[in-house]
Parts: sequence; structure tokens; C-alpha cells
Amino acid sequence: MTTAVTRSGSSRSPTSPHTSTAYDSPTAAPAAPRSPGYTGLATAAGLATEGRFTVPLHEVLPLERGAEAHALSATGRARGKIVLSVR
Repeated sequence: MTTAVTRSGSSRSPTSPHTSTAYDSPTAAPAAPRSPGYTGLATAAGLATEGRFTVPLHEVLPLERGAEAHALSATGRARGKIVLSVR
């Protein structure tokens, strides 16, 4: 006899009725979203203020050259951030 493993991890015989679990139920409430965890943001901001944290820039372009910036980003070859300036 073969034994199947359900998504919840319990085993059952292929001929036995499947007992639905909350995990299998299409109406079960989804898990609560996890916090993105911004705990390092204050530290990064402090380091940036002190000049000890920098972000590498590939190129700064005016907004009018946005299409060029998008094409550059799509190549995957940019070595740093591509910035659009709106001055």
C-alpha cells in the first residue's frame, strides 16, 4: 500500500478520505504579512549623514532622458544606481 503525504505533513492512505486542514482550505485566512523590518534604516541614515555610507551611482540623467535611463537599466549592465534628476 502506498502512503501519500499531504501539504500539512500528515500521511494518509490514497484510499482514505482526505481530512481538510486550514492550510488546504481555500477559504482559510492568509497568514499575517510580515513587517519589512526597517530597523537598519536609522543606522543607514546616520552613516549617510556622517559620510560613511554611500550608494554607488552609475549615471545621473535629466528626466527628459528617462527612456534612455530605462533602456540602460534593462541591459543589466549598470554598475550602480541610475538617477533621474528633476531640477
